[in-house]
Amino acid sequence: MEHKQQEILQQSLSVIDKKNFLLGVLQKKNLHKLSSEILRVNPFAQGLYSQEKKEQAIQFLICLDFLIKGVLIHWSIKLKHEDDGRGTDIMKGFETKFPLLIGDQYHSMAYFMITRVGNVELTKLLTLIEENFWKIFYNLEKFPADLTANIGFIYEHFYNYLPQFMGNSFQGLSLIFDLDAEARSLARDAGVELGYFFQFGIFSYIMTAIINQASKAEVKAQLQQISSMLQYISFETMESMLYSMKSLNLAKFQTEFLMLTMFHAREFKAKVAQMPLEEHVKEALGA
Repeated sequence: MEHKQQEILQQSLSVIDKKNFLLGVLQKKNLHKLSSEILRVNPFAQGLYSQEKKEQAIQFLICLDFLIKGVLIHWSIKLKHEDDGRGTDIMKGFETKFPLLIGDQYHSMAYFMITRVGNVELTKLLTLIEENFWKIFYNLEKFPADLTANIGFIYEHFYNYLPQFMGNSFQGLSLIFDLDAEARSLARDAGVELGYFFQFGIFSYIMTAIINQASKAEVKAQLQQISSMLQYISFETMESMLYSMKSLNLAKFQTEFLMLTMFHAREFKAKVAQMPLEEHVKEALGA
């Protein structure tokens, strides 16, 4: 799938990038590789595998990958122009025009390709995922410095990135592989639970980095393997609240995140166990 994704990317850029400059930028930033989020969704697609639907599934996953990158790069432009300079490490060293052009290219490719799959419901899901991305980003800007006063707000919005993404992605794959309505609902619910599992696991990692600053670089490297997007968003938000958080019992928060991680792991397994899948597929998904 990664080879196919890189092939599509190279072909689409060849019209506007005769000297392969933009492609070189993407390779330098590792943006030519599949997003970490797609690697989390791919095992579900493999579990539903059928030769007849293989190409549609791959195309859908590549569309999701392009959408994630387009949103991330566009969001980095906004961060670049904020006073604190956050997010500049995403496209550091490049003028605004290059991230803008690359982000637009990823975005247009995502929607062009999804229309060619020929299922309007998949286009709706892609639009919904993008809408939810931007809602989360703009809600983050409403946070005052006091984390204690915003715990409820963070739970409602900030923690919805991976759950909504995986839930809608699983639902899209279940549509491609012609699962019935009940199975599609279970697939979406399983995706939401898996998203929460990774989401709370990520925040327990972040608490580790905040409690022990020496581990910050190592934690960021681990996050990159789970979520390309959250590697930037999570540290952004939590670090901006670092001073107010010193008065909190961070170990208690870390314990809570770990407990929630384990809870959603059990819920994911329970949802997968109810799905009409072969036993070896359930086992591969961890059920």
